Amino acid sequence: MILFIIFTAIYTLVILLDLKSVLKLKKRKVFLIYSLILAVSYTIQTLLVFGVNIPSPTNAIMNLLS
Repeated sequence: MILFIIFTAIYTLVILLDLKSVLKLKKRKVFLIYSLILAVSYTIQTLLVFGVNIPSPTNAIMNLLS
């Protein structure tokens, strides 16, 4: 549980410090893409902290390439 709190605090700092500056520059596309990447990474990190096994994307990537 402590790891969840630490990662949530780190993500909150990133959002407050980094995304705020992107919004001030009025770059909506950058803001949307950055927010999406942050949301996906936060979700994956939360699942890993709580012990959920996430399948590796290696097999899917190998199938796409061959």
